[in-house]
Amino acid sequence: MRTLTKRWARRHPWTTCLLWLLSGSRLFAVCDPSDNVHWRTGFHPPGFDKEVTALAVYNDHLVAAGLFSLVGPVNANRVAILENTSEWEEPGGGLGRDGVGPSAVTVFNGELVVAGSFSEAGTVGVGNIATWDGERWDSLGSLNGLVQCLAVYRGSLIAAGYFNQADGIPVNGIARWDGQVWSALGMGLTGVGDGAHAI
Repeated sequence: MRTLTKRWARRHPWTTCLLWLLSGSRLFAVCDPSDNVHWRTGFHPPGFDKEVTALAVYNDHLVAAGLFSLVGPVNANRVAILENTSEWEEPGGGLGRDGVGPSAVTVFNGELVVAGSFSEAGTVGVGNIATWDGERWDSLGSLNGLVQCLAVYRGSLIAAGYFNQADGIPVNGIARWDGQVWSALGMGLTGVGDGAHAI
């Protein structure tokens, strides 16, 4: 535990490290990197009313995305940001309630990227993927199916899932965003069935 918490503290100086309990996807346990040894049993954030499907750290704040609409008493449509160790906030009206919901969260070019299956982020129409810059939501082009995973690779954002077009460009389950446009990533993925689940 000592080695784990020291390593996490160096990589994530946002005061907590997390154990995400997959059973129910709703519970968190945290440790304090300043102490490097002990788990903080007193940390009990208000529960999510439905599953959490993805986590990321954005500007030193924990971000949770999923199928929920409430975090304790706070309205949070499918995405919430932990502003400190106990207060969750909904960024910019959250995500629309249509579609399957968000499946993946990452950070690219200083912005939070949320992807999955949804057509609105705040009041902005989107195509299953959106960005949050800390103040407002924006579209990141359009992917015509469920996005199941995201990664940043050599300065580009990679999205994979169950889709075959990115901004109208033929792709095969995986696409690359270079900061300006979407493009195919080689011949894409074949024989994947319901799409890639991890990158």
